[in-house]
Amino acid sequence: METAIRWSPRSTEGEQRFLIVDVAGKSLKQRRVLGYRNKVLRSEEISRNNKVPAFRAFDWSAANESIVAVGQWSGETTVLSLSGESQPFSLPIKQQRQCNAVAFNSTTLLATGLERVRNDHCLNIYDLYQKAREPPSPILRFSKEVVNPVRKLSTSEGITSIKFFPTQPDILVAGVKGTCIRLYDLRQDSDSPVLQCPTSCVHNIAVDPIDDSYFASAGPQRESSIQIWDRRSATSVSAAHMGSGHSSDTQIGPILEVRNAFDIGDRAAPNALWSMRYCIAQKGCLGVLSSSGQLRIIQTNQDYLDDSLHSSNEHSHLQQPVVSSREMYVSREYDVERARVIRQQSREEADRIVSFDFVNMTTANGKPCAILLRGNQEISIYELIGQSSALGVSVCSEISVSSGSRGEAVTTDSSTVTPGVFFIQPRPSEPVSTASAWDVDYEALIQDRTSRAKGALGLDHGFEANEKGGKQRRKNNKSIMDDDSTTVNYKLTIQDALAIDDRYRRRCAAGYLFDCEKNAGSMAKKPYLQEMWIWLGQNKSNARNGEMCTEELDLGYTGLFAVWNNNLGKHRETRQLLKNSHCDVNFNIKRLGEDLALHGYLYTDSSKRSHRLLCLHTLGLCFNKPDLESKVNQLAEKGKKTEAAFLALAYNLKKLAFDALRYGGFNEDDKTLSIAIMSFARGEPEEGWPEMMKELWSASTDPFYRAIARYLAKNDWGDALRGDDSRRDALPLRYAAAVALIYFEDAALTRYINRETANAIALGHEEGILMTGLSEKTIDLFQVYMTRSNDLQTVVLALSFGAPLYIRDPRFDMWRDEYRAQMNSWKFFKERVAFDIQSTRMASTRDGQKLIPTMPRQITLRCNTCDQGLHRNQPPKPAPAPPGNSSNSSAHDVFGDAKSGIICPRCGTHLSRCEICDRWLGVPDPHTRGANDPSSKKDMSAEAISMCMTCQHFCHLGHANEWFSNHAECPAPDCDCRCQELDSAGRV
Repeated sequence: METAIRWSPRSTEGEQRFLIVDVAGKSLKQRRVLGYRNKVLRSEEISRNNKVPAFRAFDWSAANESIVAVGQWSGETTVLSLSGESQPFSLPIKQQRQCNAVAFNSTTLLATGLERVRNDHCLNIYDLYQKAREPPSPILRFSKEVVNPVRKLSTSEGITSIKFFPTQPDILVAGVKGTCIRLYDLRQDSDSPVLQCPTSCVHNIAVDPIDDSYFASAGPQRESSIQIWDRRSATSVSAAHMGSGHSSDTQIGPILEVRNAFDIGDRAAPNALWSMRYCIAQKGCLGVLSSSGQLRIIQTNQDYLDDSLHSSNEHSHLQQPVVSSREMYVSREYDVERARVIRQQSREEADRIVSFDFVNMTTANGKPCAILLRGNQEISIYELIGQSSALGVSVCSEISVSSGSRGEAVTTDSSTVTPGVFFIQPRPSEPVSTASAWDVDYEALIQDRTSRAKGALGLDHGFEANEKGGKQRRKNNKSIMDDDSTTVNYKLTIQDALAIDDRYRRRCAAGYLFDCEKNAGSMAKKPYLQEMWIWLGQNKSNARNGEMCTEELDLGYTGLFAVWNNNLGKHRETRQLLKNSHCDVNFNIKRLGEDLALHGYLYTDSSKRSHRLLCLHTLGLCFNKPDLESKVNQLAEKGKKTEAAFLALAYNLKKLAFDALRYGGFNEDDKTLSIAIMSFARGEPEEGWPEMMKELWSASTDPFYRAIARYLAKNDWGDALRGDDSRRDALPLRYAAAVALIYFEDAALTRYINRETANAIALGHEEGILMTGLSEKTIDLFQVYMTRSNDLQTVVLALSFGAPLYIRDPRFDMWRDEYRAQMNSWKFFKERVAFDIQSTRMASTRDGQKLIPTMPRQITLRCNTCDQGLHRNQPPKPAPAPPGNSSNSSAHDVFGDAKSGIICPRCGTHLSRCEICDRWLGVPDPHTRGANDPSSKKDMSAEAISMCMTCQHFCHLGHANEWFSNHAECPAPDCDCRCQELDSAGRV
């Protein structure tokens, strides 16, 4: 490469700068952009240095744009000023050989990579201000003394390429010629690399500036192969190793390999890879340039995979930790310009692209750009294909919208927004601490507004009639968003739509977990979800003390289908308590009924009385007379008088039903229904009785009221359960099933249970769980429910009571991992940990075996000096403390005394000092007396630790807030980092 161009990462809209490096002409030119015309860039020169020695490698300092380092053919590295006002400064070497690479970090370090020579280091690290006579300034004034490397690495191994990581300035990646790629941590004392990856792709290393966990490397010059690496891929190379003196022998491979990046078919000349750069404005966008002028853009993306789904054994993942990994793939690949060596498209050599770089700004329509330098010295701007996202929805259901054009305001329905980016937040609702905020009835809001829109258009308000034969028992459970009977061109406001999407996060914040009673109480506006949680709570109570177990079978959380049909499904072995033995399900159900001493009302002859009573028991509706009267009175006291009357009437206690409706005063509807019950009980129906009852149920939307009226009309519980499916008034399935168990004959009951189970699975009715129980049928039911409602949260929580204890299905494992990732994206880490702990406890067999492995420790605090854990009760191991860190406090106590701050209990090393007050950082031991005294007016948050991720200086949080309210630069002496500006950009 004879000429190169580099864009300044500190460029702004008002001041855009770039550097042209002329290798053949031995000059450096810094230029300022004046404007653009037809993608051609106009610029003016602001500085030049023509006194540059012959060189073959260079780098432009991002921390101080006035200096450039060049690596010479003799191996020396020369640091030059762009203006040429200060004398160049050379870094000599012991034995002359070629300098292959130079690289600045974001502070004051400079790394040089040399060709291989025996018995000498080939990777040297210099501190440019080590010998400076005065603090750093735009113009360097070094002393004439020889500057020795602060670190010497890689003995007798040629270095081909070097790069520092932007957010980790003390970690660098280096390519060892023909051998491997290595990561070095300059904070450790050892010269061994922390990571080594064998490969032949060791040239042109590029680090993604947006996510510097990823970097790319290229193969030898005649090979157009590219490998992309993730420096976190080696699980054994933990954060502790990155800061310790321990080396790692872990060898990993690339996460993505692109071969023949310049495969252009019939070539007239070799096509070598010249340059490789990552885009500053778009993550995962890599540009590669060939010697023939072909510039190709490679856009990468990631997929998250669950390694457990690829196990050869269907359920082997239940015995080992579930590991989620990321797979990178090429999402788009295109050429900015084709190669100029194709015979059919031959052009002038001077017109080909010789160098490029990405700019740190986007165009007016949001597209990232690249700056191109051609052989005739023409400079142009190229917009990348594929517009960047102009609208994004965050995990907290906030929408960010970019402005339409630069300098033009965007107008919405509610306000006018200035150019740039504006945010739309969900419509606020009640605080999450109240029960009603768990599930704000936004669907009712949509229904109300849509109904008004339908009324204005003269359309029918009702829902589509169900199919005959009961195949769709209640389509009314579907929300208005699922109704496809009528299409209405009605739009919600963005705030209302976001509020609907945000309800699951609000539920999680309010404690939506495994407390069935609390969950059911919060779902007053979701009666079918409420019925599901009531059933789960009843069965949780039944299974708590093992009362649903016989000597051979565990019948906890079984549904009506399994109990009535003696069918425990494909995985019946999960319920067998005696392994390798045949269990008679029918016998065990009868035995369990005897053990539980179940007694209840049954008004039909049946050969399966024990089965009916056990089914009623799982529904929580198996009562003797005193218990039934108590239950009816409780419902009446809560104001649920029609529900209480229905329950009493279902057990043929008409007087009790009459009293329930008359309890504590009554309205006209209750009075009319109570009179009808008394007339029916006396056997004195008036003329036209069915028509009178029809008027009653037609005028009411209360499902219990309507069911009672339908029963009174014909004295037929079958007709009462059939209901009017064209309206949202279906009787809760728990009560309907109880009536069927009490009154239907065996054959009719079998048909009813089988039909309702099939309907619940086909339509995804969440309360159908009382039919399926927690079995493989429930997975199918919830899959349809989730497709209809997008409620992954409820599905995972409900299934966790029985999976993988009774259910073995990879779909649940996938849904569980997805919900855990969703909680992490909401930053609800405490809630996710509570979910992990409680779900792991529930997935334990009676003999204590855990079917979900306990999550491994995810956070470990280690001392950066001795690499030992900061455990309070860890036995001390004396180690020499670093100079200046001695302390009279005991090495046994991690909190030290009142004046020493936090210290390592192993080696006695302190945390850093506050750059403002110069006191040791740390907070009092929270376990000591008075540490958390509520009467104290001292703000403990002010003692928390604040650190700049760029310059890595520490302060007390209170001192940092006070300092940066008046200053933008770092409070540390001799540090020119502008921490306050970085904080506003989200980098601190």
